[in-house]
This record gives sequence, C-alpha cells and structure tokens, in this order.
Amino acid sequence: FTTHLPRSPTGTYSANAPRAGDARILSYRKMTDWPLVLAFDLSIADALASWRQRAMFFGLAGFGASLVILSLTLWLSFQFRRGEANRRTLLLRERSLEEAQRLAGVGHFERDIVTDEVTWAENMFAIHGVVPETFFPSRESFLQLVFEESRAVASERVQLLGFPPTSGHLECKILRPDDETVRDMIYDWEIIHDHDGKPIKDFGVAQDVTDLKLSEGKARENEARLRDITECMSDFIWETDQDGVIAYFDSGSSELPLDVEIGATKDENIDVSEGEGDRAFMAQAIARQESFRNLTFALRNKENEVRWVRVSANPRFN
Repeated sequence: FTTHLPRSPTGTYSANAPRAGDARILSYRKMTDWPLVLAFDLSIADALASWRQRAMFFGLAGFGASLVILSLTLWLSFQFRRGEANRRTLLLRERSLEEAQRLAGVGHFERDIVTDEVTWAENMFAIHGVVPETFFPSRESFLQLVFEESRAVASERVQLLGFPPTSGHLECKILRPDDETVRDMIYDWEIIHDHDGKPIKDFGVAQDVTDLKLSEGKARENEARLRDITECMSDFIWETDQDGVIAYFDSGSSELPLDVEIGATKDENIDVSEGEGDRAFMAQAIARQESFRNLTFALRNKENEVRWVRVSANPRFN
C-alpha cells in the first residue's frame, strides 16, 4: 500500500484478500495536511462503473455521429451521382440537338427581353460564316451580315424584336464573311412568357434554305421542260398510281382531245366497243411491274369519236 502513496494523492490499487480468496480493488485519498489515509474496499464493477458509463455514452455518441456522417456521405454521393447523370444526359441532348441542327442547316437564337442580350447557339455561327471569338450577336451585327438588297426589309422586321416584343418571320439573303457566298435564310421567332404571362424571352430558329431553293428551282425547271415537251408532241403523257387510277394526263395535241377522267382507273377510260386491242397485254405488264412498248387500243375523244392509240410506259419505284 505504501508503494502507491508516493505516486499520487489519490488512486486505486488491487490487493488479494486471503480470507475471501479473491482480488479486491481499493480506492484511496490522502488527506491534505493530515497523516491519514482512507481506503475503501470497492468491487471491480463499482470501480469501473463510471468509466463504463462514460465509455458507453461516448461510444453511443460516436456511433450515432458515425451513422449521421455515413448517411450524409451516402446522400451527398447519391445527389452528386444523380447530378452528374443529369448533367451528362443534358449535355448529350444538347449535342444531339446541335448535331441535328447542323445536319438540317438550322440554328437557334435567344434574346433576353429585359437586358436585350442576344445569344446564339453554336450552329448559328457556322450557318452565318462567323466565329464566336470575333462576332458578338446583336441586332446591329446581324444586319451587317444581311445582303444589301435585303437589308431594308430585314431591318424593318428585326425591329419587331424590340418593345413591345412581337413574334415574327423574316426571309432574306446574307453574305457569309468566311467564303463570300450569298445564302438564302429564313428566320422565325416566338415570345416566351413566364408563369405570370409576362414576356421574358424571344426564342427563334434560323434555317439556311439555299440548297432547298435551288432544288425547288430545278424542279420547276424540269416541270416547265416537261410541259414544253408535252405541248410540242402530237400525242399525250399519262400516269397512274399503283392501283391503276389516272393521276396525271396531259395532251399536247388539239387534234387528239381525249376525254380522260383524272381519278378514274385506266380501264374505265378505255373504250372496248371496238375490241380489246392490246389491253390484256398492258394489264399483264402492269401487274408484273414491267415496261411495255407500242401497245394499241381504242380511246374515245371528247367528240365521242373512237381513236386508236399506241401506248408505251415505264414503271416507277420508290
């Protein structure tokens, strides 16, 4: 016992109890200024009770804090992964939209009605032959791209983007700075409103229709050429659909005024009073989707006269 006293004025130590045959835990405190030492016989459970209570409290508190931290970590990780997935999905959709616009020759633009700030999508710069580093979208900079002969009309229409904001449509020509080519453009824009019905944004699309107009022009030229050829011929041109209904008929000769009904079948237009002619052969060739040449049968003209005609045809496939 005396070996414990120099170490600390208070403490515990263990000792064997010979009579009881077990170990005892003794707690002591050295009384200040008194040569007296009080020793208390404690059981091990009593000696460790307060420590166990503190250990259990801090253990449970630590376990609870660990659960909270773990739950918060998992929730933040889930939110981060969901945010990343949404961001990737949005980015993929934006790229798909840009690619679709690029293939279609279409771009979109926006204008903030409050700040008058104009924003162009990436494909808008490509369509107009400019680069974002040197071209800053605005109504004024856009009008500088418009071909001179279209600028007056374009300026009048673009003013509709002002106040009050109005939806609009514009067709004009632009001069691309990168390759100095003139392109035909179409612009359409609509007003976007907030939940209270207040206009907040102009949203529009632009489309390069140069190639489309060229194709339409060629189609009109081909149609005019076909009409000229028909008018110069002494016979006629005809078309039926796959059901045999007359879809087109044009006679280039006033000497052969045939009474052909558009929308009726070819059989309903053929006069059989003078004999079948090569009608059966024509029906077989059409059924086999084959060409035929110089088949003859009778038609009745507008004067109710029977005229024998020689017909050739080719099938058209989609």
